[in-house]
Amino acid sequence: MLKVIGVTITLLLSNLWGVSVLDNEAIKELNRVTNFNIYVPKAMKSATHYEIKSPENLAPKIDYILINYFDENNRYVFGIRQLKNNSIVEKELVTIDIKTGSEKSKIIPYKVQLEPKGERVDINGNTGWYVSYIGKQPTGGILTWIQEDTYMEIDTSKLDKNSVIEIAKTMEQVNGK
Repeated sequence: MLKVIGVTITLLLSNLWGVSVLDNEAIKELNRVTNFNIYVPKAMKSATHYEIKSPENLAPKIDYILINYFDENNRYVFGIRQLKNNSIVEKELVTIDIKTGSEKSKIIPYKVQLEPKGERVDINGNTGWYVSYIGKQPTGGILTWIQEDTYMEIDTSKLDKNSVIEIAKTMEQVNGK
């Protein structure tokens, strides 16, 4: 119980002010209560600080995290979502009836696993998939791969493919389990 209270306070403080990318203490605290290993990048590109966006509520064992990285002007650079590979998460499906204007939502279980979608890339010997964003002047995309038993996803609209792959290749496991 004290461990959860300590992690809660650490996460609250890190979300209020943001934390320098050089300070991994909040992530180390979070790593102690996850059911998978957390990784952090060594290559940050223009990111200077981060915020831990998920989990919002702490449970005895956390199975999903999202860490967003920002530049010196507090602009979003990239986000890294991590969770245990092959875990079951809840996904909300929303159906809208255009004729009546009614909306129905349904929560379904969804198994998280690497799907071969996009361009195949190598992340330190692991197969990854990069999907570029599309548009008139597209920048960024989503890179997914499995590192050990952790499903990883980097999302950015600011960085090019090579920068995202460079970040992924520098991911190192956080100590402190």
